[in-house]
Amino acid sequence: MRAKSLILLVVALGCGMVAAVAVSKAVMDNGSTDKVEAMVEIFVAVKDLPHAEKISAENVKLEKWPKTRVPEGALFALDQVEDKFTNQTIFAGEPILERKIRDTRESFSTGVPQGYRIFDIVGSAGYIKPGDHVDILGTFPTGGRNSPPESVTVMRNVKVHGINGITIRESENDQAPARGKGTVFQLLVKESQLEALTLANSMGTLQLNLRPFGEDEDDDTDNGETFLSWIDSQNEEPPETKAEPAKSNFLTRSLEMAAAAAPPAEEPKHQMLIITPNGVKKYEWSDKQQLPREVVEEPEQSENRQLSNMPANGYAGASG
Repeated sequence: MRAKSLILLVVALGCGMVAAVAVSKAVMDNGSTDKVEAMVEIFVAVKDLPHAEKISAENVKLEKWPKTRVPEGALFALDQVEDKFTNQTIFAGEPILERKIRDTRESFSTGVPQGYRIFDIVGSAGYIKPGDHVDILGTFPTGGRNSPPESVTVMRNVKVHGINGITIRESENDQAPARGKGTVFQLLVKESQLEALTLANSMGTLQLNLRPFGEDEDDDTDNGETFLSWIDSQNEEPPETKAEPAKSNFLTRSLEMAAAAAPPAEEPKHQMLIITPNGVKKYEWSDKQQLPREVVEEPEQSENRQLSNMPANGYAGASG
């Protein structure tokens, strides 16, 4: 009986030792897991925050993130976020990063140098980013309704200051926002370029063409001289050409034939001078004419004829 109890006691002690080792191992594993998955609280957006939006405490919240996954520039204190302005659109659940906010709204325009202006062009080119240099090509209607349009280079080597109000270039790791139809490109142009660019934008359709990397340093800037010269050439009158005789139609040929066949007008055979208180009047007629026709002469001719033909009795008759 004692042997059986001793065996049971040994078995119980063995099971207890196994259980103790298992519990100890589990506790140790949990401790190491907590150390690897350490969490920290960072601020994220509660709702979509558009560009230049003022951030309030109601628009953000603290959210626990694994420490190893916290993005660079994440903010942990409320005074780093509150009353700041978004530098670009921040979507709900997205971390508030230092590079995506600014202290004041006025600071958005500090990137425009003296003597330059921002010109907006609507287009669609997802591969163009802020800081790129582009050429501007315009397509303009010419001539009448059936005349084909013509493409002309408006400007070269123009810097893209921003896109949809975002002036910061995304890094290779950041996902670029969608830039489809209706994207607004803010171009940094000289004040002297505004006239040509405004005229081109109102006349036709403008397209941005990305320049290869490195060509932005070339002195290939065009202030719009090419486009303005093209405008002047369109306004010039074409050289005068000798008008070709109109092709005679049937009616024209008939009138020409009738005029050629008609006998020449008969010269008047009879003349008559009548002396009046106002001077001498001359009439002429032919045998085929029923009524005499008054002939109006120059004053000198009329005076000479009057003196040469005046009879003594003051009457001049017909001469045949």
